[in-house]
Amino acid sequence: MIVIRFLAHSIRLLTALLFLVAAQQAHAVDGINSAEDGQIAAESSVRFSIETNSRLGNFAFVPDRWGEFQFRVENRSGAARKLLCTTYFADHPTLQYGRQLTVPARSRLQLSHPVRLPLFETSTGTTANIHTLVIDESEGKEVLIKNDSGQLRHDRSLVLTNTDRNTGIIAGWRHTSHIPQDVVDLVVANRVNQGLNNRVTVIGDQFLPANETSYDYLDHIVIADDRVADDVAALAMLRRWVHSGGNLWIMLDRVDAEVLERLLGDQFAGRVVGRVRKTSVRIDKGPNLASPKGEPGNTVEYDEPVEMVQLLISGMRIVNTVDGWPAALTGSFGEGRVLLTTLGARAWVNPTPEAKRLEMEKTPGSESAFLPNSRMEDLAAYVLARREPEIAKTVSLESQAVKHVSYKVPTWGLIVATMSTFLVLLLVAAVGLQRLDRLEHFGWCGSLLAVVFGFILTGIGVSNRYGVPGTVAGSHLLRAIGGTDDLRAEGVTAVYRTDEGVSLAQMPQGGKLWPEKTDSTASTRRLIASDLGSSRWDGLPQEAGLSLYTDALSQTHVERVEAIATLDSAGLVGIYRGPEASRQDALLATRNGRIGVKFSSDGEFVAKSEDTFGEGQFLDATYVGDQQDRRLKIFQELFANARWKNYLDHPHLLVWLDKWDSGFNFGDGLTRQGDALLAIRLNLTRPPKGTEVLIPSMLVNFSTRRPPDGTLPAGFWDDLRKEWQERSSPSTTWLRFQLPRELLPLSAKKARLEVRVTGPIGRLEILGIRDNASVSLASVVDPANTVGFDLDDSDVLAISQDGDLSLGISGGDTSRSQTPNLTGAISAANTWRIESLDLHVWATATDSTKED
Repeated sequence: MIVIRFLAHSIRLLTALLFLVAAQQAHAVDGINSAEDGQIAAESSVRFSIETNSRLGNFAFVPDRWGEFQFRVENRSGAARKLLCTTYFADHPTLQYGRQLTVPARSRLQLSHPVRLPLFETSTGTTANIHTLVIDESEGKEVLIKNDSGQLRHDRSLVLTNTDRNTGIIAGWRHTSHIPQDVVDLVVANRVNQGLNNRVTVIGDQFLPANETSYDYLDHIVIADDRVADDVAALAMLRRWVHSGGNLWIMLDRVDAEVLERLLGDQFAGRVVGRVRKTSVRIDKGPNLASPKGEPGNTVEYDEPVEMVQLLISGMRIVNTVDGWPAALTGSFGEGRVLLTTLGARAWVNPTPEAKRLEMEKTPGSESAFLPNSRMEDLAAYVLARREPEIAKTVSLESQAVKHVSYKVPTWGLIVATMSTFLVLLLVAAVGLQRLDRLEHFGWCGSLLAVVFGFILTGIGVSNRYGVPGTVAGSHLLRAIGGTDDLRAEGVTAVYRTDEGVSLAQMPQGGKLWPEKTDSTASTRRLIASDLGSSRWDGLPQEAGLSLYTDALSQTHVERVEAIATLDSAGLVGIYRGPEASRQDALLATRNGRIGVKFSSDGEFVAKSEDTFGEGQFLDATYVGDQQDRRLKIFQELFANARWKNYLDHPHLLVWLDKWDSGFNFGDGLTRQGDALLAIRLNLTRPPKGTEVLIPSMLVNFSTRRPPDGTLPAGFWDDLRKEWQERSSPSTTWLRFQLPRELLPLSAKKARLEVRVTGPIGRLEILGIRDNASVSLASVVDPANTVGFDLDDSDVLAISQDGDLSLGISGGDTSRSQTPNLTGAISAANTWRIESLDLHVWATATDSTKED
């Protein structure tokens, strides 16, 4: 009986243990299912798959650049589902990218969201593992959707592209069309010739993304079909991409000129005359200093005709011609470059010789069936150049944004003074108590003083922290894309909070907003995009104190931002249309100089020639306050940048916007401050006939030309670097001064040439051309600093129908070559140089129907 009872109790105990183990296992399974953010896992009627082959081509994922993840969602249920898809890299689990979307009942969607790839180490190889969580938020609770194998995570492997200077080809999107092999062969040949690999990205998707961040991985884009002509969003994306520094190649033999008109806006000034097919092609080099009539090429015969577009265009440099028609043209658009070719791809390449082909095969990735001909090699170096970072990234906008936040910590002097006072009072108390023979009270007296001064220091700290309201301060550089309604902005936003907050960093108008601190592993941060093009940061800590964000935004302005001006006898007068601008510190600027601008209340402005700024001057102010000091520093950094000067090849109006809204939201209760510098391409209009105008030097460009006797130029002005060269011996250069073509025709009345020199130049002489011969106009011996020459010979100042005015500059004196410390004595101490040269021209607008 005892044995039976023991066995019964043992069975009951064993059964209880088994139930306990089963319960613990069930609890462990539930823990696994809810491991991700406490969410629930359940069967769902939603299927999800992420695509590793991007619609943007095979090489779309470049480390440390923006790209996009594409995914498919299928909802087989009878109700709409609200989903959150979030993806992260295996080595960076706390930084996630996702999209929030609503999937209608019984439907399939193909969507994407932006992602910024981490900077992987080279040793990690060419792939990266990505993990995706799909969360169903439809019924008020979060349910993780399993993949087809029953796992909570959707795992894929991503192929990385670890090379720079990537090229994309927009072609072959129709089902009935094919990718043009001759175009691919030409692009590959150029890449191999430039020392790059032979891989290109063919972008064959019918719908191009409307966000330029999707093309951040591309340095060059080749347009070889017409599909973007009717895609307004894609055209805006391409326009902003090239304006921000991209290199664009348009093959006009395959693309309608309408694409150019819609892409470049009013900056495209041309028309197609016709299209021809040629079996005999000779590509000539365009006119240059060495060959004013150009250099003829070799004639090549083709069994199958090559198509060519006959184009008339202005505002671009003609590099090559065929039968006098432009075959290749180059030009700038914002910070980017544009190459137009009107001749078919087959005319620009030659088959690779067998010996060269065998040599290429020794290096994987460098094989090419064709090589570019000599005319294309220079063009390849131009359009396949490395894409430079945006100009805004070269300016310390971060430090200027921080200066708008006026909070401060107690100074070292204040702390030392407070502690010194405490110690002095403590010493006084000790001496006083000792004299009163009450030293036993020193303990509580000293403690009381410590408490008092503790409250004082605490009060100082609290006052400094909470005395400044929460602030959003920005420092931005804006560019209006000339001839369009688009506006680009890049900059830095500083957010100061007195306390920690729970507000989300939101981008309701799209754009990029990147926090300075992204390497923290304390919490999971998610950049979530929505169906409406907006996005937000979830889980991003809103800590007390100062946080910094780099940002970029492109948008279409309701009213076209533009500046229109003409000339009168004092300088320029015009009107500005755009966001409300400050009336102070505005400039008209080119690479040649700057003029101060004065605004009236209705947007009209004047820029008088007498207000031209000297070297290093950017503001017309006797006293520079904090705001002007910040603006001055931004100007100084910008104009020290060679790429910014190239951007100003055409005149621009630079105005400051005090109330510009960056479009980013960091929560309520924050005071907005900051500065935004807006650059607008100036549109010049011709003044009425008979108007006397003063053309300031900043509107006059110049370049080297041949001397009147036709000999080769050997001057001391470098057209490529746009700078003067040092000389230690006599030298002469002839210059072609280009007056604005928008003002032509003009008749010059007089001119003033101002030359600033350094070093012992000896003799400086100004030359002109009369009856095709050189004549001396004026000279000065041993000029000091800046010297001016007034010229009033109307024959010498004749302006050609293209707006050219020619003058010569001669420096040095051979008769003094033996004199110490003067020109001709060859030593470093005797070198001289022209530092600057300015030409102001007084002219009259003449009848455009005839030449005076």
